[in-house]
Amino acid sequence: ELTGITMDATIIPSESSEYITPFLKEIKNVFGDPVSVLRDMEIAIKESVSAVFPGILQLICHYHFVKALGKDVFSSYLDL
Repeated sequence: ELTGITMDATIIPSESSEYITPFLKEIKNVFGDPVSVLRDMEIAIKESVSAVFPGILQLICHYHFVKALGKDVFSSYLDL
């Protein structure tokens, strides 16, 4: 169940480590180290999380995983 509470948000020009890492550092300064991080499969996010929160458990969001997988699976199925 979603709470509807947003802890923090920012708009960044691209999903590159150059922009993600400073945002995660801000999160760390305000909230401290998280127990885990739930993220999509973007490599830059993985690298930034590893740099800012070394050793933290990183979980893949099932929604984003299935969405990415579904494009490959269902597009070939629908082409039949």
